[in-house]
Amino acid sequence: MKKLEEYVRSIPDFPEKGIIFRDVTSVLQDPDGLALAIDSMKEKVEGVDFDVVAGTESRGFIFGVPIAYALHKAFVPVRKKGKLPCETISQTYDLEYGSATIEMHKDSIKPGDRVVLIDDLIATGGTIEASVKMIEALGGKVVKIVFLMELAGLKGRERLKGYDVDSVITTGKSEIQASIKEKIISRLDTEDIGIQLVNITIQDAEPPTTEVINAFKNVENAKQGKETSINKANQKRNEDIPAARASVDETLKTAQAQAEERINEAKGQTARLNELYNEYQKYPLITKQRMFYETMEEILPDMKVIIEKSDGTTQTM
Repeated sequence: MKKLEEYVRSIPDFPEKGIIFRDVTSVLQDPDGLALAIDSMKEKVEGVDFDVVAGTESRGFIFGVPIAYALHKAFVPVRKKGKLPCETISQTYDLEYGSATIEMHKDSIKPGDRVVLIDDLIATGGTIEASVKMIEALGGKVVKIVFLMELAGLKGRERLKGYDVDSVITTGKSEIQASIKEKIISRLDTEDIGIQLVNITIQDAEPPTTEVINAFKNVENAKQGKETSINKANQKRNEDIPAARASVDETLKTAQAQAEERINEAKGQTARLNELYNEYQKYPLITKQRMFYETMEEILPDMKVIIEKSDGTTQTM
């Protein structure tokens, strides 16, 4: 029979580059692996006097409920903020870069309840530490904490000093190194680029300082502020566009109306000129000349008309 460790997949660069994600879905999707995981965790609480099993969202539910069922105990979910419908107690805790809040129903733990906490994995320990604080605030006592897997290199157990902490699988630096080395060797063999891996060293990383965490929080706040500003600018633009379009439409209507007015005016003048011309054609030449002079004098009163006569003299009109 396979060891439980063999069912766990290691996914490099997830959820971000440089992180190796321990995937338990490969345990869940194998009937033998799932049974082995639940039975192994259940064995960790044998002989423990307790009343309630509490599990953290979401994989703590997967392993906690079968254990509670098998031992005929109540199960209490520890959920992300905003997921529980009744009156809750909440606890905020720091992540590696940022923060998160979890909640429990206030009536889920009664004073004096002895509680076993279940989760799939302990890394830095922030989620479980926050869960312990809420259980104790409600009057409960945490008598055992059980994980399917523990990433020893991240020292999450140190945050739970004073509590009975146990894990089925412990993955330390040597396991991580072996996993990375195996994947790199496989990649090099597959690509056949003529490089032989001799050794790989992984150093333990110190947890981020408060200054670093605050710096990342400030960056996140700045990003959110930028997004808010962009959204407001887009909203104002969307609000201004209809007004601008209405203004342009109104200007166009006014210009069209003025153009139409001038066209009609020109048509009227043309019609009047045609009418005058037709009337003009009815008169003899001398009358036409007189009418011409009168019309010109009316249109251009300051204009002088000089007429040369056949005898060489001129006449100014």
